[in-house]
Amino acid sequence: MMCNGEVNIKYKGRYGNNLFMYFAARIYAEQHSLNLKADIPDKYFSINEPESLGGNQRQLKNYEIGDDDYDEQGNLPYHGVGSYRFFGLFQKEETLFQNREKILSWVNLDFEKQDTCTIHLRLDDYYIQRRSLVINTDYWIHCIEKHADVYDKINIVCEKPKQVWEFNYLSNLMSRIKELNKKPIYVPGSMSEDIEKIMMSNCIITSNSTFCFWPAFFSKAEKIISFPHTGVDLMADDTTEIWEGDVQVFKHNQGPYELSHSFSDNPAEYFERPSWT
Repeated sequence: MMCNGEVNIKYKGRYGNNLFMYFAARIYAEQHSLNLKADIPDKYFSINEPESLGGNQRQLKNYEIGDDDYDEQGNLPYHGVGSYRFFGLFQKEETLFQNREKILSWVNLDFEKQDTCTIHLRLDDYYIQRRSLVINTDYWIHCIEKHADVYDKINIVCEKPKQVWEFNYLSNLMSRIKELNKKPIYVPGSMSEDIEKIMMSNCIITSNSTFCFWPAFFSKAEKIISFPHTGVDLMADDTTEIWEGDVQVFKHNQGPYELSHSFSDNPAEYFERPSWT
């Protein structure tokens, strides 16, 4: 097969963001017979190396591909032989679902599904004075009551709290879960342990974090309850603001995925602004 050039990636953000960039670039490289020249940093998932198409002796023209380059059908432009630099977030999940079997063939997965229910919390950097991405505790309780009634235990996956408000938020949520006559289980773990705990679950209630997207995507869960307002901030005046880049994550509503819109018709009510003390 003739090599038409190469694809490089300018990574930014954390591991979940990096995976969106990597798989968008790899799908694009395979579609257009380009060598992918970027590995994924901080790897948890074991990803097979892409096939090398050999060298290209021609002088390569440079092109940049970003989020604004998607057309109405969700496709990225191809300009011919060249060196392509991916520099956006590329958080368009439908492209991933359309290529899911291909992506699964690239990733070595070895886990046993367990009949557990797991919710993922993102705290820490999701709350600053100007805006909050912290999910309303009432939303979690609503989802557990509606979607996890058969589970006596609820696993909580969350980075170890650092600030007072995080400890208070987690303590309040666990107390609320106990009021449902269920046992909340929270054991701080490594990134690998957190990914595995989510991925192995039969019922996953997602946060609005791209970190949570990937173990849900790779899981064999029978039920994945998606937070419906990923890509939205709650601002200081209680209005909501859309993230840049037209993020399309946790919008998929087929197979095991279900968007949980039943909590409220008002997007702002899906978030809360915890007390700092």
